[in-house]
Amino acid sequence: MLMLLTKWSSIISLGYHFERFVSAYPKSEKIEEARFKSAKSYYELSPVFSKDQADTFVAIEKLQEYINLHPRI
Repeated sequence: MLMLLTKWSSIISLGYHFERFVSAYPKSEKIEEARFKSAKSYYELSPVFSKDQADTFVAIEKLQEYINLHPRI
């Protein structure tokens, strides 16, 4: 249980730190990667469908934001 809690806390922390990087260094060459990793960390927090989906909705928003800012043709 402690290991799972530690992993969950680490994922939350990663998302936060990647978002802080995006805010602090908006012209960095690593901005696309930071946005993707931030969105992915929210995705990792998404629970199974029978649980509260608040984290899932945040993950969807973050992934859509990433897609909108970094489209691939």
